Amino acid sequence: NHYDCCGLRDRFVGVILKAMCYYPVSVYWSGWIEQPSPEQMKGIIDTILDNHSGDVNVLFTSKNALLRFGWDCLNISIYNPDEEMCKLFEKIATSEGLFWRLAE
Repeated sequence: NHYDCCGLRDRFVGVILKAMCYYPVSVYWSGWIEQPSPEQMKGIIDTILDNHSGDVNVLFTSKNALLRFGWDCLNISIYNPDEEMCKLFEKIATSEGLFWRLAE
């Protein structure tokens, strides 16, 4: 497990927690969780990375957008973000030492 040596675990958690500060969320992890605590989200990400499997879906209920984090790829995907969300996620990604890229 090399996620800790590169700081990826903390960066992934940071992106998701920062986004949760701006929009209400529902998280699908063995059932729906409304507005999970930061500890719950960190635990979910830790479980996925430690088990080398799984994924979590974060629904931004006020924006009709979905964030997906899965173990099998080293990225976070956001589906249906509006322009405001794109600008916010670009800033959040940069603050975590990551980058934002629109799919073509």
